[in-house]
Amino acid sequence: MKQYTVIGLGRFGSSVARTLSQIGHEVVVVDIKEELVDALSDITTTGLIGDATNRDTLKAAGVKEVDAVIICMTEFEASVMTVIGCKELGAKHIVAKAKNDTHKEILNKIGADNIVVPERDSGMRLAHNLSSRNVLDIVRLSNDYEIIEILAPEKWVGKTLSQIDLRNKYGVNVLGITHENGTFIGNPTAATDIKPKDRMLVMGSISELDKFTQYE
Repeated sequence: MKQYTVIGLGRFGSSVARTLSQIGHEVVVVDIKEELVDALSDITTTGLIGDATNRDTLKAAGVKEVDAVIICMTEFEASVMTVIGCKELGAKHIVAKAKNDTHKEILNKIGADNIVVPERDSGMRLAHNLSSRNVLDIVRLSNDYEIIEILAPEKWVGKTLSQIDLRNKYGVNVLGITHENGTFIGNPTAATDIKPKDRMLVMGSISELDKFTQYE
């Protein structure tokens, strides 16, 4: 279980917070609007009502202690000031939402570790990617099923799909494997070997994949 602070509780920030909580992590949320904080009271560890550009608010939100801070504020200046504040307070990992490419470039220059543009990245995808360091991408197929792309863990390298036995262990299926040289193997057989830096397409129910990404 990891700990996250989500700042800014619009549609995107709320999606990130709820998904992280559903996966099983502790979530602290911060917003200047009381009603937005209250709306997430059922899933959060701590909810703070306050201005995140204020250092005292950031300290109270534990930005230095949590595994990552996700800044989802829509106002340009406020998001920039919050990134700077988190950086100065020693946040381990800062993820920030950008409105456009110019905003993204500025956030990158002031020290955000990862930057997402909501038009291209869903809050749910971000939460899953944060939760598991091996998840590279997610494609939602329906309300119940999705496909994820993962970087094969080192402990799988040199083993066959039969040996790692993902279907029986987790109820998920490997649809394809891309080797480091770009070679793609579709519908791999049980005898297919896992090589270093392989990227694997895995399909399953959302609940199965949540468990899989936590324990793989």
